Amino acid sequence: MIYTILVYGATGYAGRLIAAEGKHRNMCDGSSGYRMVLGGRSAAAVKQLAEELEMDYRVFGLDHEKDAEGGLAGIDVVINAATPFALTADCLAKTALRVGCGYVDINGQLDVYTRLQELGRHAQSRQIPMVCSVGHTAAASGLLLHVALCNMPPLTGPPNDELGAVRIAASRLLHLSRGSIETLLNSVREQVTVVRLREKRDRDGRTKREDVLWHEPVGKLERMVDFGVDDYTGAAPAQADTATRPRVRIASAVNLVDTLTARLTVRRSKWRAHTIESYAELGTLGRIAYQSGSWFTPFAAMQWVRDLTHAQVSLLPAGPSEGQRNAERHTVVLEIEDPCEVPRIVWRWHTTNPYDFTARVVVEVARRVAPGSSPCGWLTPSEVLEPTLDDLTSEQRVYFRGCRLERAPVV
Repeated sequence: MIYTILVYGATGYAGRLIAAEGKHRNMCDGSSGYRMVLGGRSAAAVKQLAEELEMDYRVFGLDHEKDAEGGLAGIDVVINAATPFALTADCLAKTALRVGCGYVDINGQLDVYTRLQELGRHAQSRQIPMVCSVGHTAAASGLLLHVALCNMPPLTGPPNDELGAVRIAASRLLHLSRGSIETLLNSVREQVTVVRLREKRDRDGRTKREDVLWHEPVGKLERMVDFGVDDYTGAAPAQADTATRPRVRIASAVNLVDTLTARLTVRRSKWRAHTIESYAELGTLGRIAYQSGSWFTPFAAMQWVRDLTHAQVSLLPAGPSEGQRNAERHTVVLEIEDPCEVPRIVWRWHTTNPYDFTARVVVEVARRVAPGSSPCGWLTPSEVLEPTLDDLTSEQRVYFRGCRLERAPVV
């Protein structure tokens, strides 16, 4: 049997990388057991890309239900790579549920993720898989956390199912795509979403400890993070410049989807965490702009300001070139403490460039859920891939090729 995977938004920056990965994985003609189809609104652009990659294509929009349903007819799983996700994710996900098609996306916006999560129970009842935010860094941090919790050293003393802090930190990127820039701009808020373990009363008046979403002021949470040194020998010469940066650098708490996916992973691993926070290295100017930007959030919400910002962003290059991607790798740091604030795990996962990593992982996730034999409902990438410690650095896993795991010693 041949399973069909449709990439919607295939002519965008991320969509082209996903389509190229599909060709690399022999999904052009179905000989691998999977066939990739390209989709989008622009007939000329989609047709041209399909001819270049020797793939089939479909042209349809999302404004009318019948058009969208026709576009997904006979598709086993759709990969949504069409930005802005605030305008495409909800419609495409609901259409996928109506026609019985699996849904996977690379969205990085926290509010979009929250809205889609509400569709999870419908996906579960209809036995349809939904896997959202299969993009860097949410996918990378989620996979890393899953493996770490499976290899967590035993904790002493009750309660032995509680963790202290779970912190995720992403290293800085110098070259971003237009879609990533818009996601970052949409993520600027007056507050940062984190997870805290708090006591709550149920309807019977009994108290229990639950993880709840909490909000901290922008700029309040900053940490010194050891990002290590990525000594990957296959990097381009330009990588030598970034290797001279100090290992320990400042990271600021930010609104990343990673916080929500980590919350799910901790829950499903039968742990409870006192706090879950996501950080990103922004650089000196980036930190100033980030903290200042929160003051202008109400102003930035005005439609004419958003339109002007979008127009300015649209003038930028679609994304980093192949040379820039090869020269700029990425690091995700995971820190897990016990309830006494003693570090138990400090892992650094040096990956390929986030855009290449995203393309590889999202194609693999789509392959796994296409047959419909994997768990259904609202899923994280780690639940679909179920990686082991060896998988994170094994060249046998084509979707993790070029990655290196560094486990720092802890007391």
